[in-house]
Amino acid sequence: MRLGLLAALLAVLASTLPAASLHPDSFELRIVASVPYFAMNALVAGDADHDSQPELYLNQYSSGWPLYILEHTGGFVFDTLYSGIPAEARSPLLLSDADRDGRTDLVVQGPWDLYIYESADSLSLPLTEVWSHWFRANAHTMPTEVADLDMDGWNELYISVWNDSMEVYENTGDNQYAFRTRLWAEQSRCGHAEVVETPDMDRDGKPELFAGSLEDGRVFFFEAVQNDSFECVAVCTLENWYGQTYTVAAAPDMDRDGRSEAIVYGMGLPDSGTLAVIESPGDNEFDVVWESHLVGSYFGEWSLGVGDINGDSVPEIALENGRSMQLYRCVGSDQYEVMRETPCSRGLLAFCDIDGNGRDELVYTVGDSETVVLAYVEVGVAERELRRLEGVQVTPSVVRRGVAVKLVGLESRFSVQVLDAAGRVIAEPEDGVWRTDGVRPGAYFTRAVGPRVQGFRGAVTRKLLIVE
Repeated sequence: MRLGLLAALLAVLASTLPAASLHPDSFELRIVASVPYFAMNALVAGDADHDSQPELYLNQYSSGWPLYILEHTGGFVFDTLYSGIPAEARSPLLLSDADRDGRTDLVVQGPWDLYIYESADSLSLPLTEVWSHWFRANAHTMPTEVADLDMDGWNELYISVWNDSMEVYENTGDNQYAFRTRLWAEQSRCGHAEVVETPDMDRDGKPELFAGSLEDGRVFFFEAVQNDSFECVAVCTLENWYGQTYTVAAAPDMDRDGRSEAIVYGMGLPDSGTLAVIESPGDNEFDVVWESHLVGSYFGEWSLGVGDINGDSVPEIALENGRSMQLYRCVGSDQYEVMRETPCSRGLLAFCDIDGNGRDELVYTVGDSETVVLAYVEVGVAERELRRLEGVQVTPSVVRRGVAVKLVGLESRFSVQVLDAAGRVIAEPEDGVWRTDGVRPGAYFTRAVGPRVQGFRGAVTRKLLIVE
């Protein structure tokens, strides 16, 4: 009875753990697609026409700054479509349904104006201009968020403009938006920095608007105090920080402690970067609970994203810091570590479940030539066997005659052969140690062979040299 109960408990535990935690070597991060376009100012991913074939929206630096739509057609193959949106509307900012009419809105920025392009119906791409507004943006990026902070049933556009503030426009009807207010944060420049809605971090029943700044290492949290009225409820100053806190993101409880997180990345001279995670211990209180100092590029482009790349329901953080793309995972309460780092300099990324398998893919730009898709893919049994075989190494690889040679990393189920330069088998050491007494100097090869798996038998050959 006790053994049966123990087995049942183990079965329940196994059913609650993600596949990757039960078999960590059965998955790997792999680039599964590459397209010959790069995002110059912005990168957006989503399924605007609801056909289960998500699109990538990006603007290419070339004649006219065209905006491209790349639609997934299956197997991580993309059809390239020019959107037809005028060249002056060149930087896609976000996909949403701001006026809640069931048709997707694409918010796009031009040199001076902000535009909304909408789908003709629920099964169309957003190609028709339905709203625009002129801003004194001085051609700078205007990060925008769609949210309903005052929870009155009407979404607001929070537009981080260049004049040190955020302007708020509320949806008042189909494709109609009216100016409501301007948000300031203690005379510090929250305009032009990124802004994102957070999932009620302080658990007071109201979501927050989280904004970075262009100076002082400060970030700001706004809440609605009544209908169409908002105020800065907290300023979080990051210690030992010099420079901009431009890039922000939000996550729904990455370390499973009951508190959602706000993430911020900032840069200062000389190329000193800091990534920080913020949590709330109480109403309108926000504290840094983890930070990492790294080398980035002050004159590069930076981007943050949050997504579940391995399908375990625990989000990961992706950062492009102007020098590399880093993917972070939670490894404990308020603890994070890098699980992948790839050199790249463009600084734009987005998460999206492109193939609909419940795991997000990470899309990011590489230099000025391409955009790639990184996926967490399952590795077959045969491929795992080959990977283990590839871990077998010969040490030392150059020896004097009479010195024993050992195969490091050899598993008991692998067989070993030693071949001479003509390909003849001259030894089959069962213990993985080849004793070279009486062997002539020259080139030899060890071959580790694995068991047959799914009709495939892997083998890995290593070269060694015997000298006098």
